[in-house]
Amino acid sequence: MNKVFLYGNITREPQVFESKTTVLKFNVATNEKFKSGDDWKERAYFHNVTVFGGKAEYLKSKLQKGMPVVVEGKNVSGSYEDKSGKKVYTYDVNAIDVHIISGYQANLDDGGEDLDI
Repeated sequence: MNKVFLYGNITREPQVFESKTTVLKFNVATNEKFKSGDDWKERAYFHNVTVFGGKAEYLKSKLQKGMPVVVEGKNVSGSYEDKSGKKVYTYDVNAIDVHIISGYQANLDDGGEDLDI
């Protein structure tokens, strides 16, 4: 089973790409706390998220940098060659659902309610 749940904040303004279908791309930062010896440490992870079609169309005017979200999706991997010819591997999340966490208020016409798509 390929299933991912992310709970974190959007780190930059989402980008919209229009072609045959609408594509919305954004990044989500998540944190992990772990014990190292006697000390607790925290590590941040940054995830590339992509939403397609009608969901992307709906979310493109809702999502903003800094918003706390829960993303449900699946992992996808790919690769490409950079300018120097080195192979670069990518790991992304294709979103199935995106939920804005209740209580977040930032210039939303809908008052920051849960958006379950």
